[in-house]
Amino acid sequence: MEDFNQGQPTIQAQGYNAHNERRNGLEVTQLCEYHLKSSAKWIKIIAILSTIMMVLMIVAGFWMISKGYPLTATGIAYLVVSLIYVYPLIKAFGMSKHVNNAIYATDSQELEAGMNDLRGLLTYAGVLAIIGFVFFVIGVIGVIVAVNKGGAFAEELLY
Repeated sequence: MEDFNQGQPTIQAQGYNAHNERRNGLEVTQLCEYHLKSSAKWIKIIAILSTIMMVLMIVAGFWMISKGYPLTATGIAYLVVSLIYVYPLIKAFGMSKHVNNAIYATDSQELEAGMNDLRGLLTYAGVLAIIGFVFFVIGVIGVIVAVNKGGAFAEELLY
């Protein structure tokens, strides 16, 4: 295991708080630096694998569209999902690049850019999660309404 010289800062960031007052510098210890490096490597691996998946979805989407009617809607859905992947991939690659640059150059501005990319990635994921949750709740309400109508609902569909 590596020795991290507990408490030894390697990067110091100065900044301002919400009231535009100077705050004390943030010290990034060697242990924190190690965690940042590790996180940057893993997010890059995830971004590479996600890029491969996105390209495969685009190819599959165009293939399905070329096959005609039954698969056209699924192919279009694949292309839409692929487009949804673009922004988080850009942010993931950016975070990885900026954090690595910050660590190797001890540059707090690069670290800030990397954290901004991470913030953008997580905000995007959060918004998508909220949208997905809303659709889920709407679906559950729809199922409950359909089940409660029971036979009357089925009769309306059949006659």
